[in-house]
Amino acid sequence: MKQSGFGGTALRGNSVSQFKRHILGKSVTLGILMCLPAMANALDYKTIASGDAFAVAVGDLDSDGDLDAFVGFADDEENRVYLNDGSGDFDKTDDELGESTTVFVALGDVDGDGDLDAVAANSYQPNRIWLNDGSANFTDSGQTLGDSASKAIALVDVNGDDALDIVEVISGDEDVVWFNNGSGTFYNSWQDFETTDSSTSVAAADLDDDGDVDLVIGNDEQPNTVLFNDGTGYFVDSGQTLGAEATHAVALADLDDDGDLDLFAANYYDDNKVWLNDGSGYFSDSGQELEDRRSYSLALGDIDGDGDDDAVVGNYNKSNYIWTNDGSANFSEGDHAKGGSYTTSIALADIDSDGNLEAVVVNFDGDDEDEELGATSAALLMPLLLLFGLRRGRERRAERGRQAL
Repeated sequence: MKQSGFGGTALRGNSVSQFKRHILGKSVTLGILMCLPAMANALDYKTIASGDAFAVAVGDLDSDGDLDAFVGFADDEENRVYLNDGSGDFDKTDDELGESTTVFVALGDVDGDGDLDAVAANSYQPNRIWLNDGSANFTDSGQTLGDSASKAIALVDVNGDDALDIVEVISGDEDVVWFNNGSGTFYNSWQDFETTDSSTSVAAADLDDDGDVDLVIGNDEQPNTVLFNDGTGYFVDSGQTLGAEATHAVALADLDDDGDLDLFAANYYDDNKVWLNDGSGYFSDSGQELEDRRSYSLALGDIDGDGDDDAVVGNYNKSNYIWTNDGSANFSEGDHAKGGSYTTSIALADIDSDGNLEAVVVNFDGDDEDEELGATSAALLMPLLLLFGLRRGRERRAERGRQAL
């Protein structure tokens, strides 16, 4: 199976086995402080990037065994690479990767050479493929994929040829599946998606236990949809309509420990929802209404060390929150993760190799007062917040970014 990173559409879960299982959807962007529920006073943060960051994906980019970060920037800024020294301290490389409005980043080995490449989804500009030489030096593949209002991508093998394909969800147009020819060159599969024209997010995994990758598409103010794979990379609508709450992020994990993948949906205009899978890819509402906070981004992972997946939810103009799972998909509100007025991307990964998950967070805008982050002594290093982007107090800028993207 091709190698993938963490964050974006990459694999997420706990720091041991579940990273290999979950191929998840829409993530995060600029600014949030988080803590484990059991360590509510152990807060710290580091700012490792400044500017109009909007998306992040995490993986071992330079083949040294620790996790680095590929950061996508909006407002036609260059995307950047930040290398981890192994302890959670990052240095920016000299690469300036394009000048686009990148809204989503996914990492994976698209050309089969054993290292992590990057796919940058851009808004109203062609998506770009950045090829890695194995030492975190990236070059433009020269491919320009589409030219629409991309919202998110999943980088996953949908047609069983052992090459990572791209599922692109688009606002205002049909979603697209780009097949990989095996060497990192992509072509449109020209599928007629029977979905809405308001897609915001995507999660990809085997939902019906038939050995291929299916899709959950999150939609804005229209029902979320489930698409089944016919085994060749072509998708058919399952006929399910999962809520209509302006979903902006979806993620899949075995939330109730019954062996199949369930759905967590982060919603902007309504409560967040948990949908349980019956094992055949059909979902039912768990009945939980996880308080509305204008949610925009989402990551799942075992953040309290009890063996099940919890949820970290990034919100717009409100504190971000941790929802803890009791192991049966019943979620309760944990400690809130301060900071950030517009959290657009979140990745959970073991950044400092201590066996615990840290949160890599991007806020497109933030508050002027750094004290709202609630940072404590630098000696309290677990968990660690990696805060991308320059914190600004101009809400109109964040609102403009939301409307444009």
